[in-house]
Amino acid sequence: MPSVRLIRIPQNESVNSALHSGVVDLLPAQIAENELVKWVVAFDDVTKKIQDKEDESRLFSQDDELWMAAFLGRMASGFLQARIPFYFASVFHIGRMMVVAEESLKRIETLQLPSSLDSSVGNIESNIASRTSSPLGDLSQASIRDVLINGCERASSLQKKQLELADRWWMRWQSEVRELRAAVSGVEEGWRACSNSKEFRRISKGVLRLWQTTTTGTLKADMERSGVRFTNLNVPAGGIESSLAAFNPLLLLAFTGRQDPEFWHFELRHVFYDMRMHQYVAHSVQQLSAKYQNTDPFAVYEPGRSPADKQLVALIQENLLWNNEESPWLHAWDRKLVQKPYETDWVGRANFSSDAGIDWLDYADSAIKKALINQRPLPGESLNQFIQDRFEEHVVAKIAVDVREWMRSGKSAGRQYTAEELFAVFVDVVQKLNEIGYKLNVPPLSFVRTNLGISG
Repeated sequence: MPSVRLIRIPQNESVNSALHSGVVDLLPAQIAENELVKWVVAFDDVTKKIQDKEDESRLFSQDDELWMAAFLGRMASGFLQARIPFYFASVFHIGRMMVVAEESLKRIETLQLPSSLDSSVGNIESNIASRTSSPLGDLSQASIRDVLINGCERASSLQKKQLELADRWWMRWQSEVRELRAAVSGVEEGWRACSNSKEFRRISKGVLRLWQTTTTGTLKADMERSGVRFTNLNVPAGGIESSLAAFNPLLLLAFTGRQDPEFWHFELRHVFYDMRMHQYVAHSVQQLSAKYQNTDPFAVYEPGRSPADKQLVALIQENLLWNNEESPWLHAWDRKLVQKPYETDWVGRANFSSDAGIDWLDYADSAIKKALINQRPLPGESLNQFIQDRFEEHVVAKIAVDVREWMRSGKSAGRQYTAEELFAVFVDVVQKLNEIGYKLNVPPLSFVRTNLGISG
């Protein structure tokens, strides 16, 4: 019959702690008093040592070392959360096996006493006699005694095997948990070292050892092969490996690949850098998406529609994310900007004039705006001056140099272009750009001559 126990909660002790202590008392003394069992039962305290609330700010730190240390702390906590529930459940299963086997052996031993056997034989004989036409009516007392003795011997043998199995599992349990606790201690030491001197390498080595420990334990598989089923352990299908792969395949490769501590430390830094970049990019894109709703903020700045202005500069800056990665809106707009309005041999296919069928407005406007993605006005430099310089550099000089090189390549078949011809085109282009809002000046003819390679 199950016993009812009164658990008194000492002053200054939480209900959770008191209940844990009460549950542990249900285990055999050799298990309940074991330090490893107490460590597993105090799982909440273990995780707090690795990751306390005061260190949550590290996940948002601008310091790469602190961020990676905080993330490793979270990973270590995740590894434990995937493993500790098993050790918690399995130790109670093992303890129950011991209690049941030991209690059963005591009862069998009592039943095998001569007085108990005589009493049991008499009770069975009386029970058989009370039943009319029982097929067991012809059994003698000697036969009943033999059946009882044989049953006790078989039951005793079975319970001894269960006790031996529980003892083996108990030894394995201690070995795995001892290794797990040592790995956790390594993480804690690395965590403290990182807190004091930013030694990220020490915590990375500790987490690697913890990872190896949580993935090399075989007790769970052995117990399951023997028919034990563990449910509600909150371990993802496929184990820790599948959760790492779902979170970041590169992270799984870093953990399961070459696990030399020195190599692994640097490999992990690269993976974490990429992970952090994607974390910031995803967060920034989410914020921009909420701001823009379903609109395209760059639509008004498509080629030939409106000039580059301070609002565009701010918009580009807003859409340059981690490590100058372009947001989806900036990337789409960048692709719409005209890259080059003519083929390499364009000069040989068309007359170089403002009416040659090329949209110089879109090209020049795109060249100015594309420059703003990679460059900013210098301190003290006005935006108009910046745009003027970029126009001369990316439009006037670029076209003049392309024409010069084409004429020198021998592909012109004697066709030569003069600085005056090009200058006339640039005059027309400046006029069209100013019509949509720019304030450009036509570069001097001498500038065109210089880039065309004409002296004087």
